[in-house]
Amino acid sequence: MSLSSLAALLMLCVASGPQTEAPPATSGPIAWPAGPLEVRVASPEPVDESSRSAIEGRLISYRSGDREAAAAGDDPLGRVRIAGVSLADEGRTLILLTDPHPAEAVYRAELPGGLGSISYDLTGVEALWTKTGGDGNEAEWAGWLPGLDLPASRDRLRASVEHQEAFDRMGQEGSLTLRTLLAVPEGGSTVRIQAERPFEAELMYVPLDVDANHLAEGVVEPFGEPVELYLVVPTGPEWDGRLPELTVSIQGEGDDGPRPIGQSDQILPWAPAPIEAPAELPELPGELAGGDATRGETVFFGEQGKCADCHRIGDRGGQVGPDLSDIGTRHSTAELYREIEAPSAVIAPEYLPYTVAMRDGRVLVGVVRAEGVGRILVVGADAEEAALDRAEIEEIRPVSTSIMPVGLAGALGQQDLRDLLAYLAGRRGD
Repeated sequence: MSLSSLAALLMLCVASGPQTEAPPATSGPIAWPAGPLEVRVASPEPVDESSRSAIEGRLISYRSGDREAAAAGDDPLGRVRIAGVSLADEGRTLILLTDPHPAEAVYRAELPGGLGSISYDLTGVEALWTKTGGDGNEAEWAGWLPGLDLPASRDRLRASVEHQEAFDRMGQEGSLTLRTLLAVPEGGSTVRIQAERPFEAELMYVPLDVDANHLAEGVVEPFGEPVELYLVVPTGPEWDGRLPELTVSIQGEGDDGPRPIGQSDQILPWAPAPIEAPAELPELPGELAGGDATRGETVFFGEQGKCADCHRIGDRGGQVGPDLSDIGTRHSTAELYREIEAPSAVIAPEYLPYTVAMRDGRVLVGVVRAEGVGRILVVGADAEEAALDRAEIEEIRPVSTSIMPVGLAGALGQQDLRDLLAYLAGRRGD
């Protein structure tokens, strides 16, 4: 199966410490990201049907850092809306349909109905198990796992009906495909994979040679970016029905030896990049100071800038991009200039665009919003909206480039740009 086909199937079906020391199973609810637009919660007791309406519309906050720091952190960076709720596994699995998860961060929410607090991040592994000779959905399972240490993952997820059924299936003859992004240090690093049975592996889309001792190694130079690891491991009676045992380690330049990967080193393939502080802000060019705000308002709402097609000020304009009614209180004139000159330099997480590939071959790019249980809305750079059925989505992935057009500063010209900056700098929300 190709990488693109695996990603497509996983999107339709789903979604710190050493690898061998996964957190123990708990008696409370366990939450995990089943995909960019879905969270699942395993409850030790069936969730009452009446709780669904109380959960819908609630917000999931997110903060940067690890879970401990995020729990004691300041105000959240943002929030994700729960747009729809459904139940599975006789009420033991709660499915939350959400707006996209906009950043590699820690997510937290308080849920009613005795569920209490849930917390999760975007670490983990996409997994696909396929029965040998099987056909149809009954022969397959796709979903999220905490990490590549499968026995530890099973222990951690004992409260999840979905996962225990999946692990039971893995005792049958078939193949298990695992896909994750490894966080590796800058410079050259050696990734080492050891198993107790034969396997196939690709690292950064390059196949690795696996020797007779079921060992594979690959050297990568990712410049600090996570690298994709793709594994295919057989399952079944030949191995007494046991789960595959995989040990993955990384050795960077200058390290004394390899270190086992931790859970935080395994990032979901669809996770957006962490929120980082922007690069040093350049000074505002002198010729762009001292504009006329009244003329700038005409540029904003008129054909020159067409800013109002996507942005709102007061009760006028579109809602594709951020509301700019109080933009002058949040950004300096130099920052406003950077937003126009280089729109992809800093993208507000909640307005991160996505590429959405459909089963019928269509590909859409835009800001994504959930529309209840079964639909999403994609709003493109032209402010056109497309309502899509979730079941018809083949794949959804974040894009690091803003949908705001490049070259707007040059197209406006110095005079109109100066006036537009003066108008925006004066917006104080009144």
